[in-house]
Amino acid sequence: MPTPLLILSDAPTAGSGLGRITRDLATRIHANLSDVFRVGTLGCFGPYSRSLPFAQYGIEMDDWIVGNLPEVWKDFADDGPGIILTIWDMSRLQWFARPEMCEIPRLQHFLDAHKVNERIEKWGYFPLDATGPNSKLTASLKWIMEGYNRVLAYSSWAQAIFKRTCPTLDIDWRPHGVDTSVFYPRPRFQARHSFGNRLKTRWFKGPKKGGIMNIPDDAFVVGIVATNQERKDWGLGIRTVVELKKDRRVFLWC
Repeated sequence: MPTPLLILSDAPTAGSGLGRITRDLATRIHANLSDVFRVGTLGCFGPYSRSLPFAQYGIEMDDWIVGNLPEVWKDFADDGPGIILTIWDMSRLQWFARPEMCEIPRLQHFLDAHKVNERIEKWGYFPLDATGPNSKLTASLKWIMEGYNRVLAYSSWAQAIFKRTCPTLDIDWRPHGVDTSVFYPRPRFQARHSFGNRLKTRWFKGPKKGGIMNIPDDAFVVGIVATNQERKDWGLGIRTVVELKKDRRVFLWC
């Protein structure tokens, strides 16, 4: 029988990066590994879609604590053994990695009663964009990582940081890849026109021309698409732009 594998993340229909990773991963597992895993998703920020061939559940959460995990697992796996794979920031998952810190008794009981880590394994596919002092993560994040059965990184760079943080853990890395049918070079004029059109919003205060953002023709365009949170290294991004600006005109959009 295939092992139940529930992915806890942004919904596969969400417009976020983690949602795209969840959709791609779940779709490929369903298509190529259905004899090994029976995959499902538990996600936020997106609706159910009948176009996706696997089970999808919606998250009910408070402050990133997923209160309906017990009910979803019962429906998905009939309270049996399996795997819960999280594709979220470590900082959101203290309650899951360390049930003793969970403030919802019903959820804590589920994590304890199922002997999660034994009957239900915890796998983490953790995004990482920045590092701390000595190229390691903080002690609190180390503590969270140590609550997992398996830790996966997105790159060899992230894997090295995880290993420096937790030398005793067996840590592997799996690139999630880029869909080249979506991300590919486009003609300069088409790209700039499309970019300007997308950004003609009421909150934009910069220079406009005919309702479209006016990007200087000779400018090197840099876009930083990132929420302002602890795993994003905004300082490094801005320093990079400063270096680029030394010998060229730069247009920066955050």
